[in-house]
Amino acid sequence: MTAHWAESSAVTLVLPPDALAFGTDLVAGFGHTLPSAVVVDVGLVDGRWAVVEANAAWASGAYVADPDLVLDVVLRAAGPTASVTASDRQFIRRPQSTT
Repeated sequence: MTAHWAESSAVTLVLPPDALAFGTDLVAGFGHTLPSAVVVDVGLVDGRWAVVEANAAWASGAYVADPDLVLDVVLRAAGPTASVTASDRQFIRRPQSTT
């Protein structure tokens, strides 16, 4: 994987096996509670893997992701309402009345 932190630099990152295991367990246990187009950042907190934050697909950095897969997620998040799956309908924001 290659991460581009600035125009002139690139860093090769190796995903630790325990980070991958944490992510796999997270998706297996809680993936059904998340929208299908979300990016979850994980990191070490006090020496243990934890969820750091969840981001909307278009607001997430794509430093170490396959650009085609990033585009798939962004398009899923920003697609027409008619294409929203039944499981994602609960995450649609509805306009608030201003009166």
